[in-house]
Amino acid sequence: MLKSARRTTTAGGPVSQLYSLATEGLFIYGAPLFWGYSRLVSKTPEDFSQRLGLYPGRTRAQAEGKPKIWIHASSVGEVGVAKAVSDALKAMAPEAGFVISAGTHFGRERARVLFGDSAAAVYAPLDFKAPVQKALRWFRPDVLVLLETELWPQWILQAANMGIPTVMANGRISSRSIKSYLRVKSFFTEILGAMSAFSMISLDDAQRIKAMGAPPGRIAVNGNAKYDFLADHARSMSDAPLHSLPPQDSGPVIVAGSTRSGEEEAILDMMVQVRKKHPNATLILAPRHIERTAEAAAIIQGRGLAHETFSALEERGTPLKAPVLLVDRMGCLLNLYSLADVVFCGASLVELGGQNVLEPASWGKPVLYGPHMDDFAEARDLLEAAGGGRTVRDREDLTNQMLNLLNDPRAAKEMGARALSCIQSRRGAAARHAAVIRRFID
Repeated sequence: MLKSARRTTTAGGPVSQLYSLATEGLFIYGAPLFWGYSRLVSKTPEDFSQRLGLYPGRTRAQAEGKPKIWIHASSVGEVGVAKAVSDALKAMAPEAGFVISAGTHFGRERARVLFGDSAAAVYAPLDFKAPVQKALRWFRPDVLVLLETELWPQWILQAANMGIPTVMANGRISSRSIKSYLRVKSFFTEILGAMSAFSMISLDDAQRIKAMGAPPGRIAVNGNAKYDFLADHARSMSDAPLHSLPPQDSGPVIVAGSTRSGEEEAILDMMVQVRKKHPNATLILAPRHIERTAEAAAIIQGRGLAHETFSALEERGTPLKAPVLLVDRMGCLLNLYSLADVVFCGASLVELGGQNVLEPASWGKPVLYGPHMDDFAEARDLLEAAGGGRTVRDREDLTNQMLNLLNDPRAAKEMGARALSCIQSRRGAAARHAAVIRRFID
């Protein structure tokens, strides 16, 4: 039975107190360097201020409601989970107000799109004592919810000191990251002891958070709320000009999403082979980091293929003419998956833990991915058990499996249908995570 007592005692022990002193000194003495860097990378002065825990007056009005729930998401994908969980909480507490924070510009922008005026969409404060205290005092949440892997020590400690319960929801700890956490277990035992509940995705995640020092009585397993978001919202997102991508008389479409350095070469080699069998095939290539657009473009050109960028096509407003579309804008990949005949999910041919295979599955698309899916092992296993996803061993296997699916459209569609069924059959996790959060606001 997951315990739900509200914590009001002073948080932390000697290790976390030493950490607080060290980071406070770092913040004070490193402020000039931080100020200069942040001014360069922040989009506006307001963005910079929010990192320091200083928010404009309108944000308090946008978050108005009782209870007030602060949900923190890392970036674009996690904001979707925040939407699913907040919808479930709204059904339980119709008068609730929400603060939705993100750690990236694109995450904050996605929150603005998904939530509109129904929540305050803001940047998360830096994880230093002063910015965190300012932020918590400004919004005064009744509960703080940290999604997935977002374990920020000062947030957790300062919230506990202010009597604000902190819940880890849709929590996951990867097999790759657990080794690093365990090296500083004494520190995380103190940090996790200041948290109120851990609502984890899987039993493996629950066992890992327990090994890090989380009190066993506060841990529960409630599934993955990404299934709920994808099932409910994928088809309502319409910020990509899909009427221009690609022409209706084109051949098969391959979408390679969230690719990393070292993968584009294999994908483009595969595309060269595919076009020998399917001359009108189109590749939509979406690197995980748009800063790598020029690097990816050079690889495309090196394979003798023409390409257009998403931004240029968007500006022109006419159909794609080149065989490769290079995506140089964030926030549109989920929609672009809808165009695919087959999808490849990146960060998986290289040892980077994989990417979210559930997004293309929500569109009923067959999904391929490499062997390195440690960060999304549960999603991979479920998809493979349903027959909706397949692992490719290497670049040669990627080419072979891609051609097998493109040469047999009926089999590809059946595989995609099984992927969609996997998503639809696992809805309900968002409500279970919300029920854990609700225990601290009733």
